[in-house]
Amino acid sequence: MERLLQEQTSAPGKRPVSISGAFRIVNLAIAGIICAALMPEIAAGANKKTPVTPTEKVWKIDYFPGQTSAASTVYLGKDCIKIVTQGSFEIVARAPDWSATVTNKSKKYSCELPATRWMKEGFFLDPPEKNYMHPKHAASEQRMNFRGLPAIHRKWNTLESDGFYRYRSQPKKCVIELVTTDGAIPASKMQLELISVWYGIPHLSGIPLFWQNVMPNEKSLRLKTSNISVVAGNSISFKPMDGCIKQNSMMSLVDNKYSKAVTDFIEFEPEIGSPKKPAKPAPVKTPKTGSQPKNGTSKSP
Repeated sequence: MERLLQEQTSAPGKRPVSISGAFRIVNLAIAGIICAALMPEIAAGANKKTPVTPTEKVWKIDYFPGQTSAASTVYLGKDCIKIVTQGSFEIVARAPDWSATVTNKSKKYSCELPATRWMKEGFFLDPPEKNYMHPKHAASEQRMNFRGLPAIHRKWNTLESDGFYRYRSQPKKCVIELVTTDGAIPASKMQLELISVWYGIPHLSGIPLFWQNVMPNEKSLRLKTSNISVVAGNSISFKPMDGCIKQNSMMSLVDNKYSKAVTDFIEFEPEIGSPKKPAKPAPVKTPKTGSQPKNGTSKSP
């Protein structure tokens, strides 16, 4: 099984759509439950954020581009996390409050989201349904080694549509495969929660190593590690980029040329429950009348 997973193509058939995947409607009620469960960890710790010491080791996990993100790298410190995507986006968060600063480095725009907000609203991906990819509902689960790391390989039998926007095409039978670490890489609940929200993988119990959806005549590679290493703590900065203009929303970070495309994409389908605009009535054509007979009586139909 390990060999099968490792021999998957390093680059997926479909490149990610503009920035970090497709936008979806936020499910606030479900995310609120998750947020409430993690509130004790958010509140724990001192008010001052502790810096990374030079002797501290940082885990570095590199990912190939997939359908949920461009090529990206996750850095895991003891009480901090940083995700960098190929191109321009960067996200940094750390204990004790786990507020996240998302930065578009090319535009030098940043947006700071409290943990209570990003767990409810997400970043660019909406949290899936409550039981989607829940370990308790897995069709199979087995321990394995993935590139020398103890891991768990789970499968779910479900229905999925196309990888770009699963609500827009006819659902097909799908087998979801997910491989996560089994304690090999230390990660706190909040670090896993941030990875979960950023990449759109719910209920993570470990660091994601491999994720794909297998449908008839189609394989959709969502995420796959390209390299895992440990680096010195003083070689990675867990501070947000300096000199950025603060924004109030994630959409403000998006480049204008992509923002227009995303807006058109979202508005292509009417919002669920919203009234449809009435169709413009077609002009009524007046039927031609025949000429009246000379005696003034009308013609029979």
